[in-house]
Amino acid sequence: MIWGLGALAWWPALDGPWLYDDGQLQGPIATMHAQGLSALAGNGWREQLIMAGNVPGRPLAMASFALNALAGTDPFGFKAVNLALHLATGTLVFLLIRVLAGAAAGERRSDAFALVVALVWVLHPLQVSTVAYVVQRMTILSALFSVAALGLYARVRVRELAGGPPARLLELVWPLLVLPPLAFLCKENGALLPLLLLTMELVLFRLAGTARTKHRLAAYFGLAGIALVVLAAALFPPDRLLAAYAGRDFTPRAGHAPIMRSG
Repeated sequence: MIWGLGALAWWPALDGPWLYDDGQLQGPIATMHAQGLSALAGNGWREQLIMAGNVPGRPLAMASFALNALAGTDPFGFKAVNLALHLATGTLVFLLIRVLAGAAAGERRSDAFALVVALVWVLHPLQVSTVAYVVQRMTILSALFSVAALGLYARVRVRELAGGPPARLLELVWPLLVLPPLAFLCKENGALLPLLLLTMELVLFRLAGTARTKHRLAAYFGLAGIALVVLAAALFPPDRLLAAYAGRDFTPRAGHAPIMRSG
């Protein structure tokens, strides 16, 4: 139902042209389509896999555009992939909500509730840019990995708190160590995933479980917090952030709305 209704709702958007920030992708896409994998030779991989002006350059998302370009340069193909990724993420939203709601409401009622939540997420008008803007695949992929991590984490924690076996180390590796970097390499939003996992843990699970689980989670979230602070300081120093306003007609000012420049 998620895929059927989602495809029906968003299919008309696939016929649209390149829009707004999509333009910055057209050059690399045209080169990749014309030259094939040889476009990656020498320094060509930088144009294809690194998005200028962003740290770390969103290489996984850019790689998906490069693969897409091998099949053609029509925006329809790129938006069709966006739609498939959006619907896949909606499916993961369904699975996540079913796990969380099932612990409180039972399987049958949780399935219905999860379906409603997933359909609202997939069909909401705010999601139009997800499909209609090719460049927004970066956000879709980051969300896909993030929701997958939340779902895997919720599954093992709910199981443990319901009296089942505690989370094995390998079961925690995927949501805590593998998927967060993948989300970050698609778009910087992924850096927030450890904070989302921590919020889920504190609000829903409250660090309950075996002593081993508590120690592992405490160590992970502590180290993740330190890593995020160090990463933010290294990649986003104040001068780099302020430099982004150089071409704008306003400047940032603490505690005030943006002030328009005169002259």
